[in-house]
Formats: sequence, C-alpha cells, structure tokens
Amino acid sequence: MKARVDVEDRDTAPAERASEALPLPALLALQRTAGNQAVARRLGRARTLARYVDNASAQELLAALPDATTAQLRAIVRALDSPPTDGGMQVGVPLPDRSLMVSVVDASELRTAAGDALRRALMHDLAVGRRPLFEAMRGAPDDATRRVHTVALRAFDAPLLAEIRRHVTNPAQRFQHPDATVQDAVLAAVQLEVVANAEGDLADPAEAHKRAYKAAGMAASFDWCGFFAMENYLQSDLDADLKRGFFHVTNVEHYFTYRYAFGERKHTRVMKWIYAEDAWHDLRDYHTARGSLRNWTDAATIDAGGALDIRAGDIVLIDHSGSGAADHIVMVHSYDPATNLLFTIGGNDGGYEVDTAATHTAPRGESEAARSKRERLEATTGQPLRPGGRGGHVGVGSFDLDDQPSNDEAQRARARDRRRVRIYGIGRPSIVDFEEHRYDSTDRRRPPAAAPH
Repeated sequence: MKARVDVEDRDTAPAERASEALPLPALLALQRTAGNQAVARRLGRARTLARYVDNASAQELLAALPDATTAQLRAIVRALDSPPTDGGMQVGVPLPDRSLMVSVVDASELRTAAGDALRRALMHDLAVGRRPLFEAMRGAPDDATRRVHTVALRAFDAPLLAEIRRHVTNPAQRFQHPDATVQDAVLAAVQLEVVANAEGDLADPAEAHKRAYKAAGMAASFDWCGFFAMENYLQSDLDADLKRGFFHVTNVEHYFTYRYAFGERKHTRVMKWIYAEDAWHDLRDYHTARGSLRNWTDAATIDAGGALDIRAGDIVLIDHSGSGAADHIVMVHSYDPATNLLFTIGGNDGGYEVDTAATHTAPRGESEAARSKRERLEATTGQPLRPGGRGGHVGVGSFDLDDQPSNDEAQRARARDRRRVRIYGIGRPSIVDFEEHRYDSTDRRRPPAAAPH
C-alpha cells in the first residue's frame, strides 16, 4: 500500500480543518508523546490550511494530493510550473478525477505543497521498486551475478534519486518521510550511489587524492583515507558541517556512536547539536525522532558470527596491526552474506588497483590464494585489477569475516606476527546526514542559546 502524505483526515470539512487548533496543553502532550517534529507538522498544516480557508479551489487541490498517484502528482506539478499562456489570472490543474482552476497568486505556494507530496511519493516508489532488486543482489550465487544485480539496482535508483532531489522544497527535509522503512531504503540507494562514484576513482587515483584533500581543507601530505570517504559522501549530499567526523579513525567511531570528547580539541570534530524545525536538538534525539539513527557494528558483534547487517556505502575501520586499535578508513564496496566476505574500497589504500596495461595478465608468481582473491575482486568490481604495490592509491580489498583474529591479547600478538588485519567496526549514517542543517560542535555541553544566523 502506498504511503500516504501526512495531511488531515479527508472526512473533516475544509473550514473546520483550517480553523482547528490544538490548545497549549494538547500541544505539550503531543510533544511529549511524538516529539517536536509532530508538533511542527500539526501547526504547519494548520497554517497552510488557514491560508486558504476562503479559497475553495486551493482547498480542493490540497485535499487531492494525498490520494494522487505519482504520475498524477507529476502532472499537477507541471501545471503549477506553467503560467497561463494567455496572460490570465488562473492556472488549470489536472486532478485525478477532474480539472481545477487556481489563482496565479496561489500557484507558487501550492506548487511547494504538490512538489513535497511528489517527493514523498517518489521516495515510496523507490523503496518499493528497489526491494526485489536488492534481494536479488544480496542472494546472488556468485560475485559476477551480484555485480550484474548491483548495476541493475544502480540503474533503477539513479533516475528516481535525481527526481527526488529535483523536487526538494526544503533542503532540511530533503529525505524526510513519515515511514522510516522508506527513509532507510532511500539511504541505501544514496550509499550505493556513493560507491558508484568511488569506483570511478579507481582509474584516476591522483585526481581522487587531489579532490579528497581539497574537500577536507587539508594538505596533500596528510593521510587521506578518511578524506576519500568523506568527499564521496559529499557528492551525494552529506552536509558539509559533518565532514570533519571522517578525518580520523577516532572521529569516525565517535561519529557513529554519538560519543563526544569534551575539551579535547582534536576530537571535537563530531557534531552534538542540530538546529532543525526552529529549535536546537541533541543530535541523537533528533535522529531518533526522525526514525534514522546512525548504526555501529563493533568487532565483537562481527566475531560472534551470524547474519550481519552490512551494505554498500557503510564506513569500515580496519586494524592493520592487530593492536586492537583502528588505523585505516574505507567503505564497504559490497558484501556476500553467503560466504561472509566483505569487499572494500578506499583511498590511500594498499589494495588492488585497476590494471591499465593493454593486455591484462596474471601477476608473475601469483599464488593460488592470491589468484582467487584477485578474481573475486575483479568479478565484484567489473574491472581488471593488479596488486597495489606500495599503496597510497584508490584500492579494493576483501576480508573474510569468519576468519578474524580474536580480540584476546595473545591472539592479537600472533595476528601481528602473521600481519593479519582485523575489522574494527562498521558504521552506517543517518538519512538526516544527507540533508542541510545547522550544527554545533561537541565543545558545548548544552545547546546554543540562540538560533543560528
């Protein structure tokens, strides 16, 4: 069933809906049970309807939006975008069962309402339409087939994501939807888009490095693995105020676990406060209210085995030394739940890189294990690959999550001797991170006293 746009019930008369107002005690009760967002929506609807209490045509149009199909909403938006060709004062709008004339004076505000309804309908369509494609990708019997399904899923997502962004009426609500499962599906599509962008960097690591450190505002000499992930997130609408949360492995862990290091200058890069819906909020509380918390899967959870919630575009911290501390930042490229094999892509990486030779051949002296790893990575990325040599490029790698070194100190020491790496943790952002908000840093224990300018 299609998710309904959040409006007043249809069986209430327009004039009654427009004049209806909750008394203060009821508003406070609503705030306690549903949060500030629900109060803002209720008051916002009342203001919008009150604007048209004596305008029957506008009321009819607003009342028709919740039940309109995506195609009908597109037609309504197109009509409101087109001024009368004869210089008249009314615009003809095609409703699902009739045509309607609305005043040119009202067209802009009605276009905003219709555009927002269309954005939410498109989000719903994306969530429903990508589900079988996502399941086919997850259930693929081999890497090459998973690649085929991944490309098909990207092809499905791309035009819908572009249209959703085109119909955003408020960047602070770019991906807001009353159904949390719809928001999460859109987040998965955005993350898959991030990985597609990152794949394009495999063939030109020097340009990727340059874009990454410039986006971070740092020097070319800095370790840039976090900058690479951040810059690709920025391409898919990550709020620039959040980018410092990807600069260092400690920042990344704090980012996904909502941890704050008060008074430690280097580690106050993770934002604690968000200004949204005319008020400052604790970031975790606001993400909870929006139904989109950041997520963190730690090494203990990975070590425990079983089904893991991992998907393309998640952020991965790696412990290369076996010391128990993270030292590298990459992204999930893809994941095979059947074999529990994790594929990654990252900047400043020592993994496999694109083989640019005219003829692609196996490296001299390649072992059977290395050949198997390379071929799986080639099937997963769809590109010819070679070992990365000294590193420092854009590379891809693979990690068997069923064969991680134990967290036990003695096991970690043996892992260091064998140079076996360990996945330290995997983080997933909130859909809110890809909207435009104002943030304040962790050096404040209380929210700012005033609204941002």
